[in-house]
Amino acid sequence: TSTPVTLTPTDSPTSLTKALQTCPPAYDQTKTTYIAGDLILVNGHVFQCREDEGYELYCNLPHRPEHENEGKMWHDAWVHLRP
Repeated sequence: TSTPVTLTPTDSPTSLTKALQTCPPAYDQTKTTYIAGDLILVNGHVFQCREDEGYELYCNLPHRPEHENEGKMWHDAWVHLRP
């Protein structure tokens, strides 16, 4: 026979819960210090700087859609997580 397990809620949210509820900072195209794993908010969508080696450089390019090559590199570097 197995012993029943009783789960009890914690008094405060866990760090993961807090991270999921917290809105990341808005993207700043003048910032050049984004690092792998950074989260940003763009037009209500959350993006994360790719953690694969070599992408940090591209996370720090300004997002200027009128510059086609820069825009593609920016979108390759940032992963869309959720709206």
